[in-house]
Amino acid sequence: MGGYQIGYTNTVHNGMSGGSIINSHGELIGINGLGKDPLFGNPYVFQNGGDIPEHQFEQMSQLSWGITGNSIVNFVDKIETNKRINLKIKIVD
Repeated sequence: MGGYQIGYTNTVHNGMSGGSIINSHGELIGINGLGKDPLFGNPYVFQNGGDIPEHQFEQMSQLSWGITGNSIVNFVDKIETNKRINLKIKIVD
């Protein structure tokens, strides 16, 4: 599903993609990416590209979705390695 691995019940509005997902301690745990009740099509697919069954779509579409802190750190590490950019990011899982 586009790398989204955190499902949560908070309401997300258009324009909030890229916003922080904060835990109850105020720590960044991920980045928001997809609100519940998608407007266009079915964004939920398996990693192999296959569609999910209708009953799973109904469950998943009731959640907002985000990218995990680990995914972000891994992405930044790849950028740092490939581009020689020195970035310092601390994300708590």
